[in-house]
Amino acid sequence: MSWSEKISAGDWPAIMQSVAEAIVTAVFVVTFLLQAFTIPSESMEHTLLVGDYVLVDKFCYGGSVGWNRLLPYRNVHRGDIVVFHYPVNPAQDFVKRVVALPGDRLRLINKRVYINGALVAEPYTQYIPTARSPYLDDFRAPNLPSSQ
Repeated sequence: MSWSEKISAGDWPAIMQSVAEAIVTAVFVVTFLLQAFTIPSESMEHTLLVGDYVLVDKFCYGGSVGWNRLLPYRNVHRGDIVVFHYPVNPAQDFVKRVVALPGDRLRLINKRVYINGALVAEPYTQYIPTARSPYLDDFRAPNLPSSQ
């Protein structure tokens, strides 16, 4: 007896209902709870490799007003790995590590990160010697007038 013969004509509505429920559940989970992303570049090598998959918890971060206070949101911390839409091309997703928070003063001097004037210990980073580029390797404070 073949597979199609085992399923009688009366079972088709139940099967279609099960398939529809599975599709609705999958769309809900991907839209609101979890989503898989592929690492597109080597910017986080030795932590995440090109082609690795990460499962992102979409329910983790949120606001602190209204209904959001009832949900298990938390604030973003330094060192968290976040996924966001690239502002120039929203179809492209970026997977990056949080380096600084709002209000922090960030500087990049000789390929070292300084936050609020203190050198940040980053054991997960690697420094590959390349040709020196002041534009890429230094993010110094702008020359501000003496009144500021």
